[in-house]
Amino acid sequence: FVSHPIDPAMRYTGSIKQATVVAVGRWDDAVKCPDTLVSVASQVLVRHPTVQFILVGTQATRCAAAIAAKIPSAQNRVVGHEYLDHDQLCEKMNSSQISLCTSHSESFHIPSGEALLCGCTVVGPCSPLLPALDYFVEGGTSGRLAANTPQDLAEAVLAELAAWRQGLRVPATLSAVWRERLAARVVVSRIERLLFDPSEEGSAVPRSKT
Repeated sequence: FVSHPIDPAMRYTGSIKQATVVAVGRWDDAVKCPDTLVSVASQVLVRHPTVQFILVGTQATRCAAAIAAKIPSAQNRVVGHEYLDHDQLCEKMNSSQISLCTSHSESFHIPSGEALLCGCTVVGPCSPLLPALDYFVEGGTSGRLAANTPQDLAEAVLAELAAWRQGLRVPATLSAVWRERLAARVVVSRIERLLFDPSEEGSAVPRSKT
């Protein structure tokens, strides 16, 4: 895959991180697996007494209502936003610890990239149809992957919440590392080198003659 350039407006501002999971997607799209989202969130809310879920995107309010219906005692810990602009999303990600991906497939999961720049870690399915996620978790230093079942993903979220609680995640460090990999200027510069200076990247792509 080729990294998608992430808007540099997505950044960690030093906010205090809460035990909050943010999930961004078009939740009317079967590829995003909204039923999996509802199941994972329901299981985590039952087992973790303070965690909150912020759902963002089309039909997010429907998913939040479905979760609240399954777990009435946790209805105040899940909220859905049909739309947030970049500044609003950045604010939500700054106060969150985890970005959850439940998709069946993605060429590049942009919300995960945005979350990393905001100092979040990433949880998602381990699948060849989600090639960017393996890159994002960086061998376990910036998140974790699990088998693509609601039960396994819920366990991964709970384990990642524990890693935050134990002080194993440092948001400022996460943000700094991933800004140097995913920020727009970095991605564009790397693509330019691949196209016009293949010797730097070990690429067989010929130099442009234009």
